[in-house]
Amino acid sequence: MKICQSPKQILAALFFIMIAMAANAQQPLYKSRAFSVYRDKVVQGKYEAKALSATHIKSNYQSPVNLQQSANISFKFAINGKDNEMPPGKDHFFTVAALNGSAETPIITFGKQLKQPVKENLVLQPNTKLKLRLDMREVLKAFEQNGFYSTYNGTKIYKADFKGVYVAGATLPMIWDFDNLVNNPGLQLKDTDGDGIYETELVLNAKQDQKQISDEWKLSKDISAFPQYKSQNILGN
Repeated sequence: MKICQSPKQILAALFFIMIAMAANAQQPLYKSRAFSVYRDKVVQGKYEAKALSATHIKSNYQSPVNLQQSANISFKFAINGKDNEMPPGKDHFFTVAALNGSAETPIITFGKQLKQPVKENLVLQPNTKLKLRLDMREVLKAFEQNGFYSTYNGTKIYKADFKGVYVAGATLPMIWDFDNLVNNPGLQLKDTDGDGIYETELVLNAKQDQKQISDEWKLSKDISAFPQYKSQNILGN
């Protein structure tokens, strides 16, 4: 028995087949409490790794470690990059409570400790901007009146030897390596308007400082000589 179908019927049938295939493509092949596997991606909560082709995968995954960095930071300032603001072990303590990705310290007087109460369980969000503000007016006044500034241990820093002031600390991009502060221009504070208040802006928990997990993979070798498997599920290729 021969069945004849019109072009309209054939097109309609193909249309419904395509709809069914598209709907099926949105259904997970495997699902658990932890993650779901689809034809072209793996989804875990708000993160996914998607196969754009058999040789290219992209992901927006963020390591939980990067989201658990404490917002409580410690640091101190350093004239000419040397450990000369306060005695060893006496640092400034500040909680970076960012608003819209930014935070700012109060104006800190050089040599006078800032010590905020610690706020537990507050985490440092990725790419948080922190502006550090340092009052150097007492140091500058000493330069003008005496020709030098005496540090906490009596060491004299002469006006002619003053090259700049830096910040050292435990949270990247800050470092505690006083010998290398001068080699990190981003850690130098500057007084752009001449009011004696030195400032710099740091990006804390920045992507380049985080423990990195690659967000993209592409096939880089020629594997044509090896056995191949093809599937309608891109992840299976």
